[in-house]
This record gives sequence, structure tokens and C-alpha cells, in this order.
Amino acid sequence: MISVVICTYRRPKLLYILLKSLENQSKLPESIKIVGTVELDFSIAVNNQIIKLQEKGITVEKLFAPKGLTKQRNFGVDHLPADTTIVCFLDDDILIPKNYIELTSNNFINLPDAVGIGFVTHDNLNRKNNVRVWDSISMNNSFKPGKLLKSGVNSGFDYQLKPYKVDWLPGCCMNYRYNIFRHLNFDERRLDTCWGEDVDFSFRAKEFGNLYMVSISDLVHTRSKIERDEVDKIKEFNYKSKVFFAIDKIGPVKLSWIIYSIFLRFNLRFNLRLIMLRHIILFSKDIYYTKNYTRLSIKKIFVFCIHICDGMFRKFNSLIFNLIAEIKSKLRLIVYVYRIKKELSEKYK
Repeated sequence: MISVVICTYRRPKLLYILLKSLENQSKLPESIKIVGTVELDFSIAVNNQIIKLQEKGITVEKLFAPKGLTKQRNFGVDHLPADTTIVCFLDDDILIPKNYIELTSNNFINLPDAVGIGFVTHDNLNRKNNVRVWDSISMNNSFKPGKLLKSGVNSGFDYQLKPYKVDWLPGCCMNYRYNIFRHLNFDERRLDTCWGEDVDFSFRAKEFGNLYMVSISDLVHTRSKIERDEVDKIKEFNYKSKVFFAIDKIGPVKLSWIIYSIFLRFNLRFNLRLIMLRHIILFSKDIYYTKNYTRLSIKKIFVFCIHICDGMFRKFNSLIFNLIAEIKSKLRLIVYVYRIKKELSEKYK
């Protein structure tokens, strides 16, 4: 029996789209629990769509829980039918294909050792091409998909022909066997948007079996900006989440490696190639339009070298100022991380 848990907060239009797509599934779920916070989370259109789903024989229930994603998810799981075998967690801003529930069911059948299965969303299409060697060295990303690094950073996912094992599943479209909820629940210390709750739960679920990611082309996480935190707030939640990993000893995460990744994550750009390319183009034009190649090789090459040296000097000059500002920023961030660790350690002794 497949049950769906949807947690929502003030996104009735997006919730309606998701419920409409669940109505048109090739394989229907037996139960849907929609966990909101107040009645305002449900519009008239949503309530009408719930009736349509019920007419198709699906048990649909509106639930109300305190605001907070982990609290809402736990509340939804607590109200699932006892004969549930698979739990599908869906964000209200995700667009799923018509065979999503069928794919979930089939993959759990084909992967009997899987305790959890996720699906690669469309925004991960070019992930590997965006990972740089320095990102890997500084532990701010990884060429390996779905890994939880020592720095607390979790790498994204790649499109692959076959299902592959990972350390974590994305909260927007993660699916678990129901029996693990006898032993686990979502960490309610992670408040509000609960950044990193999916990684935290996934890594603890790995104790009971393997986690797999499956690639499908038409799954889109829209990442709606409605009721989504601002960038600065997200950064704060992100670092709090990493410190939680270190305190709770989730996987390989340690505070020292978090500091390491912060200090080596420089945003400086010193692109000598662009400087050289610009002057090589100018030099090539002079060669094309000038007939006196002997004079060109003496005079123009000298000027060419002078221009490159001048460009490098200017770049180095700005680089020094940027480097000082970057180091100051990193030191402030490191102090902030240590303060978070102290606060969380005292609060959750």
C-alpha cells in the first residue's frame, strides 16, 4: 500500500496542481495525507480536488500541525494507515510525471535491498559540468553524486541510466519503506524550513538498508519563492544544519572539516586566460593587416608582452584587496559557526 504525505504552507495554487497530477496517475496511491497549519493553506479549488480524489477511491485527509516541516512530516506519518508499505513524501511545489507512483512502486520491487528511493529532478541535468576541481579539494562539492562530505556539504545528483546508491535523498521527492518509521522520525529540533532535515533523516535511515537515486527526465522541483526564506536566512540555516551534523555525529561530518571548507571556499576570479586571449586576438589582427612581418615580430611582440604584464599587474592589484576582504569574511563566518556550536550544544545537552 502506497501512502503520500504532502506538507504545505500557504501555497494553495501549487498544492492544487500537485493534487491534480496525483488524480491522473497511471497507478493511484491508496492514501494521501495533506498536512497544513491552518485552513488558509487549503483553497476552495484544493477542497474540490480532494473530493475528486476521494471519488476515485483514494483516502484523502486534511491534517493540521504546528508550523515546521519536520513536525508536519512526523504528524503525517503518525496518521498513516497501519497497512502502509511505502511512504512518498512530496513537496507542494514539485511537478511529477503521470507514472510517478508506478515508478516508485516498481523500483522498490526491483531493488529489494532499498530502504529509500529518490528521483533526480530536472535541475540536476548539468550538475557534474558545474563542479570544479577546487570545489572537490575544498570539500564544497564532489564529483560523486549524492555524497555527504566531511564538511557537511551534500553533493547533488547526476543523470545515470541505472539506479545508483547515495548517502541522502532529496526531501522534495523522497520515498521510504514504512517500517523504518518504527525506529526513526524527523528531527524536530530543525525549525521552520528545517534546512538539511532530508540529509539528516536519510543518513540515519541508511542503517536499515540502501538508498538509491533513479533518473527520470520530467520531474521538476519549481522551488517556489512563496514562503521561502531569504538568501541570508538560508545561509544561516545551512550552517546550523552542518553544525547539527557534527554534534549528532551524522556520517563523517566534523566541525574541523566545516571550518576547512569555509576557509578554502574563495570566490576570487583571476583569469589570466582572458587577458592573454584578448591580446592574442589583437596581435592576430595586426599580423593579418600588416605586410612587414619582420618589423611586426620585433615591435608588436614587445608591445604584446607589455600589455599582458600590465593586465596581470592590475589583476594582482585588485586580487590583493579582494583577498583581504575574503579572509575577513571567512573569519567572521568561522566565529559565527563556533557560536552556533556553543548555543546548540548548551540547548540540546
